[in-house]
Amino acid sequence: MRNSEPGSPVSSIGGRLPAADADAPLTRLFESMRPDLLRFAHWLARDRAIAEDIVQEALLRAWRSRDALKDLGAARPWLLTIVRREHARLYERKRLELAKSMAMQPKVLLLDEVNAGLNASEIDGALRLIRQIAERGVTILIIEHLMKVVLSLASRVLVLHHGQLIAEGSAHDIVQDKRVIEAYLGEKFARRVAAERAHG
Repeated sequence: MRNSEPGSPVSSIGGRLPAADADAPLTRLFESMRPDLLRFAHWLARDRAIAEDIVQEALLRAWRSRDALKDLGAARPWLLTIVRREHARLYERKRLELAKSMAMQPKVLLLDEVNAGLNASEIDGALRLIRQIAERGVTILIIEHLMKVVLSLASRVLVLHHGQLIAEGSAHDIVQDKRVIEAYLGEKFARRVAAERAHG
């Protein structure tokens, strides 16, 4: 759980504020909107855990600026805007983390699920950035579940399943490996990739 403030919806998830508290109606409103905010954040991030982090950050930010909300009827669009901004900050934070890593002038760079929670456009931008880093001669080790990323970046792929190495080779070889198809990809995905490669 991220930092929270006493009495905020973030810290009071397991409990309620006293009814006499002046902020109790706002707290109840925030808590009642949490499921809608989570659905919206999940739609943006396409990852449940990241959506939960985004909503938690958004509620904390909203709580800190609660005096700006003059009309409780306007809370829904106000909170949705904050969630959308928190999602946008996610991409910028990831770019900043990558820039800080590059400032150390590494020979090897480990990227762990750096594309999680990003939309298609942001992933394309991240792929361009990762390619630029690789062109500088940096070896990149990527832990990734998004096949679009793996197929477009990796020259060599190792696939682990329950901690065991089940396949190793080029991205082309990996998507045809029966163990990888069974464990992760599924027949439909494997057929689609094969068809795309056959048509150029």
